[in-house]
Amino acid sequence: MVASVGGDQKNNLKTIAIIGAGFSGAALAISLLYQSKRIPLRILLIDKIARMGRGLAYRTWDDNHVLNVPAGNMSALPDKPLDFLEYCQNIDPAFTTSSFASRRLFGDYVEYTLDKFVKSSAATLEKIPFEVMGVDADSKGVTIEFNERQSIRADYVVLAFGQLAPVQPSFIASLPESQRNHFFINNPWDAKALDDIHIQDPILIVGAGHTAIDVLFNLTSLTDERKVYLLSRHGLLSQPHRPQGKTPVSAKFPEFLDKVPATIRHYYHAIRKEIKQAALQGMDWRDVIGPLRPHTSDIWHRLPQKERERFLRHVAPYWSIHRHRLSPSAYTRVINMLERGQIEVIAGQINTLSVNDSALEVVIRQRGQNGLRSLHVKKLINCTGPNYDITRAANPLVKQLVSSGQIVPDKNRIGLEVTDGYKTINATGEESERLFYIGPMLRAQHWEAIAVPELRVHASKLGGILLSK
Repeated sequence: MVASVGGDQKNNLKTIAIIGAGFSGAALAISLLYQSKRIPLRILLIDKIARMGRGLAYRTWDDNHVLNVPAGNMSALPDKPLDFLEYCQNIDPAFTTSSFASRRLFGDYVEYTLDKFVKSSAATLEKIPFEVMGVDADSKGVTIEFNERQSIRADYVVLAFGQLAPVQPSFIASLPESQRNHFFINNPWDAKALDDIHIQDPILIVGAGHTAIDVLFNLTSLTDERKVYLLSRHGLLSQPHRPQGKTPVSAKFPEFLDKVPATIRHYYHAIRKEIKQAALQGMDWRDVIGPLRPHTSDIWHRLPQKERERFLRHVAPYWSIHRHRLSPSAYTRVINMLERGQIEVIAGQINTLSVNDSALEVVIRQRGQNGLRSLHVKKLINCTGPNYDITRAANPLVKQLVSSGQIVPDKNRIGLEVTDGYKTINATGEESERLFYIGPMLRAQHWEAIAVPELRVHASKLGGILLSK
């Protein structure tokens, strides 16, 4: 049942508070409800968002925004792999394991699954629609502080904050502060700011990943005349899934990598060789990259720190476009825009910004070319991706946790330090007995920890750990 919340633990039930109700937090709540069976438990799901369980990616109501993973691999429960597919087929029997459902539909599914397990579990779920400002753990429990309501005590707290807002790029410093709000949008998920742009204004998007494609589709949903530029350092676009996708199977660690020295160079050449051999058998690179998915965390663990740094510097962009692919329909739409000249992808970096005749002049240093190129646009939108450096977060809770030393960034500044059991590690190197983390910041430990197929496994594992306490 969903109940209102008092102050401290009720009826001496074990209380687990989950701060963040996007997919990671909702998946953990679902896992706790699902695994608790007849175990009485009090679960607090805390977030200021109105629709808990949807997450940033699933709050869209535009069905042009589709998942980039086939329906057959999007269940919220690892031991019920077709759960989402069955949900979709109850709506439309035409859905198959290879279908790419809308993100709106997946958000509906997460909400439905959360409510379904509330009704069948001995645990209670209490939704608290307020923003958390601070957390303080002691030997007996955790105090959760708010601005607009009284504090709450819990036995354990799981931090489930997801993607942090992008950091403002350094090149914006060359634009007069009085003109930044007029020409620059730092938050690409600000739907109102995007809707307010004139329908024919030319736009420069900085970034070419999935966020950039989402914004591109928003900007071109009502017209095929607007010119949009996508600027990124390498000028790379995500590759497409096959129209008839294959769900990766959890097999043993690939033999062609097992005895290879743990260096980026050796892994790179081994994978390239395997792709060539696959091609001789009528397959393609997806038949090699796909089965690696269950093992990328193991590969990451094998790499020493210097090799991880080398991967992040030189290989990560190329891995990302092959690993995090677009749905066939989204990719086809992008290619059609490119062929019509409606969009242009540029490899390079912004050199300077200035205002010229009520337009923004952007001077670009193009990759691999001499000289500079100037563009005149009406808006510049930051789609460089979320911030993973917790020391640069604007989120008040994350700032409080960092300043109090309760969480620390990893060496690569792509997440935070946690133990194998998801316990946070503080500034003195001690692991917390009360504070845990789940979400995309786990990429520091596992690299692949930002998508549903991986996060649901972490949620299941963490749920089991918490229930055993």
